[in-house]
Amino acid sequence: MSQEYLALRALSAFAIGSPEVIFIRHNENLAFHVVDTQASHAYLLRLHSPLTAAFEGERLRPQGIVSELCWLEALADETSLVLQRPVRTKTGDLLTMIAGERGNIPCSLLHWIDADPFPAIPPIDQVRRLGIVIATLHSHARTWSVPESFARPVYDLAFYHQQISTLIRGVHDGIIRKGDWALIQETLELVLTTLAELQESLMLIHADLWRGNLLASNIDVHPIDFSLCGFGSPLFDLGTCLPGIPADLRPFLLDAYQQQAMLPPTYPRLIDAYFLLSRMGAYVYLLANSAEHEWLKERIPRFVVQEC
Repeated sequence: MSQEYLALRALSAFAIGSPEVIFIRHNENLAFHVVDTQASHAYLLRLHSPLTAAFEGERLRPQGIVSELCWLEALADETSLVLQRPVRTKTGDLLTMIAGERGNIPCSLLHWIDADPFPAIPPIDQVRRLGIVIATLHSHARTWSVPESFARPVYDLAFYHQQISTLIRGVHDGIIRKGDWALIQETLELVLTTLAELQESLMLIHADLWRGNLLASNIDVHPIDFSLCGFGSPLFDLGTCLPGIPADLRPFLLDAYQQQAMLPPTYPRLIDAYFLLSRMGAYVYLLANSAEHEWLKERIPRFVVQEC
C-alpha cells in the first residue's frame, strides 16, 4: 500500500471535499500536508505509525493520541493561543482507524497554521510573546480538569533513570566514547540528585518546546507537535526552549513568563538541569535510528565539552 493511498483512506473519515495530499516526513508518524482544493483549507494529517521502536509506547496508542488531542482542543477552545486545533471526523471522533500492512493505524487531522519557522534571532517582542505563550500553556494545565480516561506519559525520576539506562547502549555500540560517557553519567547523577531533593509536583507540559516546534507570524508564536505532552515539571519546557534563544534575549522570555507564573528562587540551576535531561532524551530517540549515528558521534563530544 502506498503512503498516499493510506492518507486518502484516512481522510475519507473527515468532511474534506477534494483533498490534495503532500508527504512531509516519516518519523514518529507519517505526516502529510493536506489541502482541500474545494474549500481552500489546509490540514496536517498524521498516521501514527512510528518509524522506529524508540517512538512506540502508550502515547502513540489510540487512548494516548486521543488524550493529546483532547488537551490540544481544550487549549484551542479555552485560551487565546492559536494552535493546530484537532479536526473531528464525520462522526464526531478525534481519531479514526485504518487497516495497514502491520495492523490498524490510528489517524488524526489538525488544522494547518500558515506561519514561518521561529527565527534563530527573534525580535524582543516575539521573545516576550513566547514567554507568555508558555506561561499560558502552564496556567491552563494547572486549572484544567483532566478526564478520567486521560493517558499520557509521566516524566518523573523513574522515567529519567530509564532513559539513562537506554542511553548506555550508545557506549556498547561505539557511538558514545567511554570517556564522554563517564562525564555524562556524573552530570546526570548530579542532575537527578538535585531534582530528587526538590520533590516537584508534576503537571501537564508540552515536553518538546525546542525551536523546531515553534512557528511565528508577526510577533505571535504558535507551539506545535504536542505528541510528547505528558506530566512533568514546567521547568522542563523552559529548559527545552531557552537554549534555542540567544543568551542576551532569554531574560525577556523569563520576565514575560513570570508575569503570569512564578518560578522558584533556584530556577536557573533547575532549568539547566532540565535542559540536560531534554538533550539526553533527544539522543535516546536518535540512537534508535542508524541514519543518525554519525551525527551523534560528532555531536555528543561537543555536548560533553560545551554543556556537561
